[in-house]
Amino acid sequence: MKALTESQKEAARRRAREWAQRNRDKVRERSRRRAQEPTVKAYQKAYRDAHRAERREYNRRWREAHPDKVKQFAAEYRARNRHDIRVRNREQNRKVNGLPSPTRPQPAACECCGFLAASLHLDHCHTTGKFRGWLCVSCNRGIGLLQDCLSGVSKAVDYLTQYG
Repeated sequence: MKALTESQKEAARRRAREWAQRNRDKVRERSRRRAQEPTVKAYQKAYRDAHRAERREYNRRWREAHPDKVKQFAAEYRARNRHDIRVRNREQNRKVNGLPSPTRPQPAACECCGFLAASLHLDHCHTTGKFRGWLCVSCNRGIGLLQDCLSGVSKAVDYLTQYG
């Protein structure tokens, strides 16, 4: 087979570039599939592990040079992941404030009054620190204002019975 001339090589490169521009979706899909292959993943992980400090420094310099893009990316991320961020912050606040972890998943309705609330609050005993249940804002505040004790609730019931 005869070797290609430089002009033939350049023409082939130009045709390949034009094809790639016309078929961007195919090129992206091929790259995506290739990136999922175990050998490629192993190579990429080894490279990241070997160059961790260099990448960290490069990223730090890039963020310093492009603060507007960093803000834009952060805003877009927050808009896309609003629910996940809220859940993560809620879990972090529980740990910081010493609140217990819930022992059952959050239901759709308040466990005290049955109101279908958009967000429920984690109720806990202030003496023992144990998780009690999921309450709407009104029930959580009401129980809190009645000192979290049955005597306060019974006094409120007596009052409402007498004057209600």
